[in-house]
Amino acid sequence: MQRGLRMISTSDELWKEYFKLELSYVNKIRARRAIISLNPTKEKKEEVEMEPNNMDDSMIEENNDYSQLDNDIIPIIPIIIDEKSNSNHNNNNNNNDDDDDNDDDNDDDDNDDDDNDDDNNNDDNDDDNDNDDNDNDDNDDDNNGTINKLMQGIIVKIVFSNAIKAIPNDLSFRKEFIDICRQYPDTLSIVDYIYQSIAKDFRNDIEARSFFVERHIFGLDVNSLEYITAIKKTVEEYRESVEELDSKELLYLFTEFLRRSMHKSPQETLQNYLARLLSKTYARAFHINMASSQMLCEWIDWILAGNESEESKFEQIQETILKATELFPHSTDLWLRRINFSKNIQDNPLEQVYELALNHNPTSQDLWNSYVTWILYKWEINEFKNKKMEAIFLNAVSKVASMQLNEETANIKDLIVIQYINWSHAIGGLEKTRQVYKDLLSKLIPSLAFYQACIIIEKQDAGIPNSKNTNFQIPKDVKVHLEWLYGQACQFQKASIELWMDYIQYIIIIEDENRAAVLYEQALEVVSDPEELKRRFRELTLSSQSEE
Repeated sequence: MQRGLRMISTSDELWKEYFKLELSYVNKIRARRAIISLNPTKEKKEEVEMEPNNMDDSMIEENNDYSQLDNDIIPIIPIIIDEKSNSNHNNNNNNNDDDDDNDDDNDDDDNDDDDNDDDNNNDDNDDDNDNDDNDNDDNDDDNNGTINKLMQGIIVKIVFSNAIKAIPNDLSFRKEFIDICRQYPDTLSIVDYIYQSIAKDFRNDIEARSFFVERHIFGLDVNSLEYITAIKKTVEEYRESVEELDSKELLYLFTEFLRRSMHKSPQETLQNYLARLLSKTYARAFHINMASSQMLCEWIDWILAGNESEESKFEQIQETILKATELFPHSTDLWLRRINFSKNIQDNPLEQVYELALNHNPTSQDLWNSYVTWILYKWEINEFKNKKMEAIFLNAVSKVASMQLNEETANIKDLIVIQYINWSHAIGGLEKTRQVYKDLLSKLIPSLAFYQACIIIEKQDAGIPNSKNTNFQIPKDVKVHLEWLYGQACQFQKASIELWMDYIQYIIIIEDENRAAVLYEQALEVVSDPEELKRRFRELTLSSQSEE
């Protein structure tokens, strides 16, 4: 694993796997120590978890040598010795070796000096034993302190520190380490260490600040008292953070947190508290100009849903929605809410609201859809006469014709043109339709959808059957118009297999099978799926033969 990280130090997957490896290792040691009764008492364990910052962070800095080269940023893992007996055993062996050496040296001394030496040696041995006992006590304390720090996850923290050094500015990367920690027991101090790194390195990042603030409620039971306390802590930190960063985006995330928490909590008291707080937050954000367009949309929906008093609802929405579209004139969502609300305002005609909205947002497909639906409704209930509708459609065509062509404006153009053609057919039949679509050809560049709409109306009005019928005669003018419309439509690159088959079938119906074969060969060269065209042409041919 370390070799891989030396070669690819920016691999997030390797860092996460290495982090898991060290975390698993610590948990296995904890389990082993628990089995042989070497684990700390329950009280001390709780003390460690309640005070995650009591670990000496200097140990992390000492092991985390940032002065090394990028390829050598992997920390060295110390060997953990759990039993004191191993250490004592090594000390005893060393002492025995020293005694043997001393015996050999003493054999060369004079007998007269033996007694004095023995006395002196006895005194020295007593002193040495005392020193050894003190040294052993100090070693035991050092070993216990080191092991306790290891059990608190110091190696895991070092791995994380090196990981974010290799991949420094990736918030989602750090979030994944927290997700990993949640899979293991007793990782509160490690999780807190990761959160603190986020708070330090992403101080002005809105998403990071929101994630950090909401740490209090993560994983808590919504029915517990701890959850209520955590909610209050989170609310307080959100307020402080919004004031510190002066951010509309963070304030919006605060309202989102309140909405989520309100719907999530089963406790009615907490729900009411969060609802009142949300209403106040919306209102305050609006009056100090800290509300985003999205927040204003949600506030309007909140009021309409009955979360404010009935007496103030109408006036509050009217004031909010008018000011909102002034503050954010290019917000389609706000204009649509104003349009829906304006249906109840007699002194502000909806036609003027649509005109304002489309002037500010001429390329909004949602607004154009709403507008066309509304004018057709007004025509159906006889509030708009044919002359007015004609003027409205021509004005709309003029607007869309001047738009820069892209996918969105192309859809708007097709919407206006097709609805205009369909409406003209409804009021004047095929003759009026031909007049309109020929006039449109001089005003804008026709699309494939335009020709297809004209083909549908021509066929429906003439009553052309879906299969060959020797008793049916297609009117000459219809035949001429359909030939031209089909020819224009099939020149488009996007002409579908369905369109080509419809054209071929029409030619077969008018009893021109040789022409149908020629069209089939042409279609094979341009359609996206020639095999599908062959299959459908065979089915059409067999069907025509069986009818004969």
